[in-house]
Formats: sequence, structure tokens, C-alpha cells
Amino acid sequence: MNRSCLIYLATALVFAPGLVFGKSGQRKAFHEEQKAAREAHRKQQQGENEAFRGTLKGKSDQEKADAIKAHHEEQYNENMAFREEMHKKNTEFLKAHLASNDKLTDAQKNELIAHFENNIRKMFHFANSATTTTWPPLRKSPTIRI
Repeated sequence: MNRSCLIYLATALVFAPGLVFGKSGQRKAFHEEQKAAREAHRKQQQGENEAFRGTLKGKSDQEKADAIKAHHEEQYNENMAFREEMHKKNTEFLKAHLASNDKLTDAQKNELIAHFENNIRKMFHFANSATTTTWPPLRKSPTIRI
């Protein structure tokens, strides 16, 4: 789900009309920078996961289950913070390019910003409401395969 949320953020800017952004070189550089940031974040978490799995050896099933739950919650919080940071950068980028665009009226610019913000709010609300239960869902009998 994390990856799909980040993809959604990126596609929101990619599929915006060409009028809105003007210079495509800046947009392309911005998207490449964000792609690199997402990849670095993903690799960092993969490294953390590998190190975490090493710490589980020799623990009881219940200790493993508790540790896995805590680790997933920690990574979820990191991912939410990362998404919010990416959202801020996307919004700043959108506002900067809309401010420099003289082909759109202020009402159109405000409408685009409001639409972008509304979609992001919906996505964050969905992501937060989907995790109100225990994540990851643990089996009734804690047999954890590592």
C-alpha cells in the first residue's frame, strides 16, 4: 500500500495538464529527484528489515510476534512521515509552477490546488482508517515464519 500511495502522489503531478507546469525540464528533474528519494527510502527500510530479522533469532514466538508488531508500527509511522514530506514538496512544486503560469486564472489555480489537496486528504484518511486494527494481522496461533 505504501508504494501505491507514493505512486498516486507522483501521478497526480504527471497527469496534470501541460499548461499548468510550463517548463518540462524542471518537472522531469523534480520527478527524478522524487523517484530517487522513494528508492532510497525503500532501500533503507529493506536494510532495516534485514537487520531486524537478525535480532529475532533465539526469541520465543510471543516475543517475535510482539517485536514484529512494534517494527511494523514503527515502519508505518516512518512511511506516513515520508509521505507527508513528499506531499509538502509536491504541493510546493505545484504552487510554484501555478504562480509562474500566466495562462490560468487565479480561480483555476485555486481549483487545481484544492483538487490536489482534497485527493491527498482522502488518501491519508483512507491510509489512517485502514490501519485502525492491528497491523500486520497476526494469526490466532503465533507461528511466525522468518
